[in-house]
Amino acid sequence: MKHSLTLHLPGLCALPRRLQPDAVQPDMPLVERFCRRATRRECAAGRWGGLAERVLANPQSTSLPLANLLVMSDGVAEWLIAEPVYLEAGIDDLVMAGAAPLALQPGDIENLADILGGHFSGDFSIRHDARRLYIGRDAWQLETVPLHRVQGHGVRDNLPSGPDARQAISWMNEIQMLLHDSAFNRERETRGVLPVSGCWFWGEGRRASLHAELAMPIRWYGEDDLLKGIAQQYGDDFIALPENLAAVDFSQDVQLLDTRLADALDYNDLEEWQRGITAVESSWLAPAMDLLARGALNEVVLYPGDSHEYSLRNSDAWKFWRRWREWQIAAES
Repeated sequence: MKHSLTLHLPGLCALPRRLQPDAVQPDMPLVERFCRRATRRECAAGRWGGLAERVLANPQSTSLPLANLLVMSDGVAEWLIAEPVYLEAGIDDLVMAGAAPLALQPGDIENLADILGGHFSGDFSIRHDARRLYIGRDAWQLETVPLHRVQGHGVRDNLPSGPDARQAISWMNEIQMLLHDSAFNRERETRGVLPVSGCWFWGEGRRASLHAELAMPIRWYGEDDLLKGIAQQYGDDFIALPENLAAVDFSQDVQLLDTRLADALDYNDLEEWQRGITAVESSWLAPAMDLLARGALNEVVLYPGDSHEYSLRNSDAWKFWRRWREWQIAAES
């Protein structure tokens, strides 16, 4: 039985608006050829829209519950990501520089968890992994803005909204005051690294109904903790990202997540992003199209982060009569 490959490559075909004036259309012949020949349809928007499309039963009405998938806890109903960030002073607002400039180490995250856990012990539960903090309570009635969408923009217009927004914003402000001139940040400054300004709350949502396709065994390949959480929740195999498709086992359907392009964009590194596109084409797209042409795969599905799904099946991979549509890099939503 032939199986399918789904490639989740956030940042491949979508640039944050803050970077678009400085960017040039990259040379990406395999991506263009694939996307122009594939069947295209709209999917859940945003950097994680492809995962929402594949994981959730109703992705158009429910955002991917990132925090709950990352924490994998049975004791607390709902979690939020509390991402440590650096804020810069703007003309009339604080501007989000994001998490990337902080270069946080696992020890930094552990110290932050201790600080917040001691101060907010009666307000919410706290967990952490190597990169992020999580705060949990029985329920959150919030709509938040993902960190990557706020980066480079003012904070004021991107704060949480909803019935619990006042409380959430109050805690965000309290964390800022707690960390300002703290021993934690003074120690960071002695190391010559930026202080942690506060924590950005995002990634809300209860665990949603599983997409029916995921009832079948799937192999998940990636490095991101999010993918590991999805695989663990649904009892599938999670395997570290290989160098290329030659090391991938296609005896089951495969979902593969490579975040190197999105990571480069978070660092505002357009040169690394362009190098990453070349690597993604050679590691994933070229061998995927070859496997499809040889009949070793039934279908290849690409989610490049532009709010579309591109699907190419074995039966039509090399049909040149497809109408070539105009194609260009989109603005990341």
